Amino acid sequence: MDKKGFGTNVGRENPKNKTAAKKTVLKGIRVSEKAHKKLRLQSAKEDKSIREIIDEMLEIK
Repeated sequence: MDKKGFGTNVGRENPKNKTAAKKTVLKGIRVSEKAHKKLRLQSAKEDKSIREIIDEMLEIK
């Protein structure tokens, strides 16, 4: 099996599924590009990592 492109399916866009290209993986959590942008802005504002913000949202201590 050719390894080229293996596991890079997350950002692929096809005619039937235009939203596939708008997914970002954050350490196993899939969020939209829009949500990722908001998380980046919030992390810069609060001086926290994106992971910390997600943990707060999910109430993970």
